[in-house]
Amino acid sequence: MGVLMWEACSQGEVPYGVDKSESDIRRRKSNGEKLTMPNGCNKQLWEIIEGCWYITAELRHKSLETYEYQLDVNVIQKNPLNGLNGRSYEADWISKRESPITLMIMNKETSEREASWYLMLNSHSHIIHTYGFVENNDQLPMLLPEHAIHGNLQIFLQQNHFQPSNKVLITIFLQILNAMIYITNQGVVHGNLCCSNVLVFRMNPTNSLENLVKLTDFSMARTKDYPYVDNELTAISVRYCAPENLKSTDQSNYSEAADVYSLRVLMWEACSHDKVPYGSDTSIDDIRQRRLNDEQLLQPNETYEYQLDVNVIKKNSLNGLHGRFYEADWIPNREPPIILMIMNKETSEREASWYLMLNSHSHIIHTYGFVENNDQLPMLLQERAIHGNLQILLQRKRFQPLNKVLITISLRILDAMIYT
Repeated sequence: MGVLMWEACSQGEVPYGVDKSESDIRRRKSNGEKLTMPNGCNKQLWEIIEGCWYITAELRHKSLETYEYQLDVNVIQKNPLNGLNGRSYEADWISKRESPITLMIMNKETSEREASWYLMLNSHSHIIHTYGFVENNDQLPMLLPEHAIHGNLQIFLQQNHFQPSNKVLITIFLQILNAMIYITNQGVVHGNLCCSNVLVFRMNPTNSLENLVKLTDFSMARTKDYPYVDNELTAISVRYCAPENLKSTDQSNYSEAADVYSLRVLMWEACSHDKVPYGSDTSIDDIRQRRLNDEQLLQPNETYEYQLDVNVIKKNSLNGLHGRFYEADWIPNREPPIILMIMNKETSEREASWYLMLNSHSHIIHTYGFVENNDQLPMLLQERAIHGNLQILLQRKRFQPLNKVLITISLRILDAMIYT
């Protein structure tokens, strides 16, 4: 177990080196040589790993559960929390004033492995923070993570407590993606990505800067080269898993690519607000068969933040902009200037996602959101450049910049390209 944890912390590096012979490794271990602490390894986790490596077997950890807290001494257990797999409870600190907390009762068979991931990935801002184990009279494996006051994203959306704009959704997706990149760089596959495993700490449906989500549930996590066993197939949700895992008998090909597929379903679920992938009343066997028949989820409806002839008015077409841009005004009329862009129906979702995702950079066009219209055209609302595009300005000799000005313009374009 100690070597497995070392390998995970080393981002998949082979213990004692990939080019070393079995006899050489056996000799080095017999001489008491131990693996060194990996770069960036959590100190608390390293102490646990070292505790697994005593030469005398009796001195080694019988369990990962090094208790830092005690139930009814440091923390108190309260009511069960709904929507968290029936294993999480409200909790309070008894004496010290810290952040809100939750008590999580873990599966005895998998608690050590699962806890090791929580502790190893503890430092990332978009992964649930875990304080440690809690000793209790029932001898249950009990972990103490921080508490998300808004619960998980799935229930939050289904109960219509949160109706985020597209910009807010993209911010949430970027936070999840940021956590997944970190996990992948640690050599770990999450294995259970879905909206119910995304916890909501702060939320604002219109202001993207006031939202904070964190990833949780590492019960299915593995290192990249650690296979799933047969009896874990049913634990992997057929709604979210990648096609290669649905068709596999041993789950040995579960990888970061499979996590990417699950992330896609997670994003579909969030964009669909109150819908469950493949329907909430559909049997697992039916979903499995439909997916084996290559049935795809339908594109969710756009989330409209503006309405044509209510919030904005469409005016004349703009020349030189591929015939899809139109002058527009706010209703009532105000600043800043705006344009309406009619998008290609086949590519509108993908294109709009880039505009909205890259929205915050000072040298990338600002996009306000989708505009609902009676023609059901994919219509996006953007800020307007009063001088048009650079190509036409230069061709028509309306702009003859000095070299210093051209350099400034080039640097700003380069700055935007580096950001993307």
